[in-house]
Amino acid sequence: MSDDLYVSESLTIPKSELIYSVSLSSGAGGQHVNKTNSRVTLRWNMYKSKVLSEDHRDWLTSQISGNLTNSGDLVFSSDEHRSQHQNWNRVREKMAQFLKKALHKPKKRKKTRPTKSSQRKRVEHKKNRGALKASRQKPKLD
Repeated sequence: MSDDLYVSESLTIPKSELIYSVSLSSGAGGQHVNKTNSRVTLRWNMYKSKVLSEDHRDWLTSQISGNLTNSGDLVFSSDEHRSQHQNWNRVREKMAQFLKKALHKPKKRKKTRPTKSSQRKRVEHKKNRGALKASRQKPKLD
C-alpha cells in the first residue's frame, strides 16, 4: 500500500509532503491512555506543495483559509481509537475527505422562470389568505 494520500483523480499528495507526529491522547486517564502515543497528527503545507497548480492553490486558499495555520499548514489529528495505526488511517481519511469537499466546485445555477400555473397558484393562495384575514376584522360601519 502506498503512503501517498489519494484525495481525488486530480490530486494525490506524496508521502514526502506529509508530516506525521504522535503524542499522548488527552482525556481521562487510564491504564492504556497514559502510556501510549496513540494520537496521530498530520500536517501538510499547501503553499510549499509541488502537486498543486496555482488555480487549485488559489481555490483551496479561498475555501479553507480558516483551517490553515499562519505558515500555511493544514493540520488534522485523531485520537478516536486506542491504536496508533487506526488513528493514522483515520487522520488520513479526515484530510482526504476535507480536501475533496474543498476542491469540489459547485455547478452554475441555470435561471428558470416560474410556470404560469405556479404563478396562478401563488396569487390564488395570496387572495385566499387575504380573504381569511379580512373575515377576522370587525365589520366597518360607513
